[in-house]
Amino acid sequence: MKSIIYIIISITLFGCANQGPDPVDENSSLLLKEITKNNIIISSFKYDSENKISQIDYFLDDGTFQSRRVYNYANDTLIIDYFNNINSLYQKAKYYEVTSESFRINYYNSDNTLRVYRLYTFDELSCSFSRMDIYNPIEELTYQSNFIDLDLNCSSEVTSYDFINDLSFKEYIYRDNNHGYLQQTRAYFFRSENLGNITKRIYEDENSQTITSKSYSSSYKYNFIGYPTYEKRTYFDDNIEEYEFTYY
Repeated sequence: MKSIIYIIISITLFGCANQGPDPVDENSSLLLKEITKNNIIISSFKYDSENKISQIDYFLDDGTFQSRRVYNYANDTLIIDYFNNINSLYQKAKYYEVTSESFRINYYNSDNTLRVYRLYTFDELSCSFSRMDIYNPIEELTYQSNFIDLDLNCSSEVTSYDFINDLSFKEYIYRDNNHGYLQQTRAYFFRSENLGNITKRIYEDENSQTITSKSYSSSYKYNFIGYPTYEKRTYFDDNIEEYEFTYY
């Protein structure tokens, strides 16, 4: 279950269009096209005619196709279909607003049975959501994460607990105030369109020990309107990854 939560923050939603804004100026919003890791494409993005994300393809570090997400919009609901490496549907997700201060994501198995759902809650003082709860199909709380803003760049402290309310992990995420490369790919439900890029991420386990293989600091190169084109990510265990970002 820890991995489910960890993805969340990472948790994020994407979109794609055939053309980026033209002409480009400092107020333009660029649409992410591809991400490469160590010179290998690891994700590609497509958008619909309204510049909403319509498809994301994911690849392994050796370039092998891994999975695909297809996005469908209906009124105020978002449906994502998840396909594996042989193009078989294995999961669906349904995003919808519950109240003006909360939204929900239902995750379904391929046979449309509910597997788990997440409830995100906002408050007026937070950059984005302030809490995320995970429930099983019989309404039992199985995981919870609380989010506290640390600065005006929407850096955050994330504290997560398991089903018996024991600490699971704590994470510190520090951001800059430039355009985030995922800025135009996040679902509006998250209210996080202004989040910048992560400059440092510190991940601590239930014993408050830093996990060096997950914790890192990043440096970026930016284009003339402030979108990153390159990231050097240095993990606390001295592993280095290099990413490049291209836009439509």
